[in-house]
Amino acid sequence: MLTVVLNSSKEQIKVYAMQLENILNTQILGDEDDEPSQWSIPMSEDMKTVGVIILDNNRIHQIIEDFELIFIASVSDAAQHNKYLNCIPPYLDAMVIDRQQHDIPALT
Repeated sequence: MLTVVLNSSKEQIKVYAMQLENILNTQILGDEDDEPSQWSIPMSEDMKTVGVIILDNNRIHQIIEDFELIFIASVSDAAQHNKYLNCIPPYLDAMVIDRQQHDIPALT
């Protein structure tokens, strides 16, 4: 395995953003014919901030359903990795409940 040393935080952020875009475009948002999506993270020129992300409801659902893929690419510490991966299934269950249309009772 090739190890690449990135000297600046700008380089690190750029590589991380490219990894996330690749996961989103090829594994999450791509179509049934394995054609990749063309979505990109709206980054500032200095690579310090992410701009406003606007996605349609279907794409948000796709991302939530495959959130583990993003998480795996985002957390490198093995102990933290396993700890948080155990939290994802209950989170996804909560998101399904949250998407249901129902009246929320008023707090008294």
